[in-house]
Formats: sequence, structure tokens, C-alpha cells
Amino acid sequence: MQKKASMARGPARSAPRSSGGAPLYAAIMRALRDEIVEGRWGPGDILPTIDQLMTRYAAGRATVRLALKGLAEEGLIVSQRGRGTFVLERPRDRAVKHDLVASPQGLRVTILEREAAADLPASRLVAENAPDTRRSGFERVRKLHRHEGEPVCIVNVYFRPELLAEADDEALGAATVFQLMYPALSARRVRLRQTLSVGAAGLEAARLMECELGVPVVRMQRLIYAADGSEIYYLGDYEYNGAKYVMDIEGDFEDIRAIATAGALSVDIRAPRG
Repeated sequence: MQKKASMARGPARSAPRSSGGAPLYAAIMRALRDEIVEGRWGPGDILPTIDQLMTRYAAGRATVRLALKGLAEEGLIVSQRGRGTFVLERPRDRAVKHDLVASPQGLRVTILEREAAADLPASRLVAENAPDTRRSGFERVRKLHRHEGEPVCIVNVYFRPELLAEADDEALGAATVFQLMYPALSARRVRLRQTLSVGAAGLEAARLMECELGVPVVRMQRLIYAADGSEIYYLGDYEYNGAKYVMDIEGDFEDIRAIATAGALSVDIRAPRG
């Protein structure tokens, strides 16, 4: 038996607003996509009518139609004339399982730029964690990561080339730099610092990731350096399409208190710097 749409389903949400230059239809797409992924709308459910969505999101008919068209192109919904718009099965089997030391299935890498001798850029991570380290003698590579043909991430990495057993274009196109560095790093005592922030896709990011200008982008920065702060091995900057990014954290602990007391996991939430 098919479920009927109900505007009272779940807590009421305010109309999404365009932010960072993203058009309103993209914000509506994101709001509906989030509800489908979260299970608020399950497979076979009928979404509210266009008129209901216009009221809900304070948007025009053309804007709502564009949002639904985008979700249909993603394979999340299907519209049937005279019957309504139905939610399809969420394609969770396409989710990327990204292991730091093993390339996920379906990973395809395109090298965009490569610079043999590069200096580290100004970085808050470097300034706060290893301010007195050498900044020259790095190699830089900029890559586009695709999963199952879809562009999901732009990577810009500075690394110490002597720590890579293989560093030719073929190797860099088949695995991440971290995976190639892992054998050398596993024999050293290192520290890792990683931060996440949310921004908006600029012109080039939108072009490379084939998304709308201004859509949410998750930016991750990763620094790997000697435990005593004497040397930097790796500095990476990643931009993910926010609509395709999910972070899952999983671990095994003999004592759950270790998360808080042994420094196994540290989460720092603070206001972005203006």
C-alpha cells in the first residue's frame, strides 16, 4: 500500500535560503535530498505536490520544478503523470567506503597539475602545529577524484617525494598520495591534524565537480608531521561536493573513556574566522 504525502510528517522546517550564491532551487534540492537520505521519505512514498512545495519553501513553480528535475536526474525520485512524485530506493550501495590505506572501488584519478619543487603555502595548520619546519623541497600535485564516474573531490597535496616508493603519474593516478606514503610513514612516529569547514563552490570548483556555482562544499585540510614538530611530511587540501559527502567515524575501544581521556578523538568546534 502506497503511503500518501503529509505536510505534517516530521518536524516543520523553515524554507531554505539561498546562501553563498547558490540558487534557491539547489537549496530546495538539498533539503529534500537530506529528508530522503535521513528516511523521512522512504521508497514508494509520494512527495508533496508542487503547490504544497511552493508553499513550504516560499518558491515559484518553475523553481520547484527545477529542484524536482534535479532529484529525478540523481535517481532519487520519479514523477508519474496523474499519480504524483514517488521516492525511489536510496542508492546507498554507491556510497564510497574510503579507507586511508586502501583505494575505494570505483576510484578514478585525473592529475590536473604537478609541480616538482614547491614551497608550502601559508597555512593555519602549519603555523599552529609545526611553525619552525622547513617549507621548501616539497612536491605538489592537484588531482580530481571521481567515484563511479562522478566527480566528487578536488585534491591539492604537498608531500615529501623521497617518502614515496613510486611517484610517477601512473602511481599518482591509481592511488591517493597518503596510500603511497603509508609504508614510509608507518615506520615513523607522526601526528595528524585535520580540520573540516563548509564553504561554497567557486567557478573552477563548480566546473571541475560539475555542480552549480555556490553549492555547499566541504573543505578538509590534513597535516601529517613528525611527532616532535620538527618536520612536515604532508599537507593536503580537499574540496568535496557537499551533496555527495558523508563522514562516518567508527572505531573499536576497549574502554570508551579512552575517547575522552587518551586523546583518541578530539573534536574542536569554533566559529569560523571572518
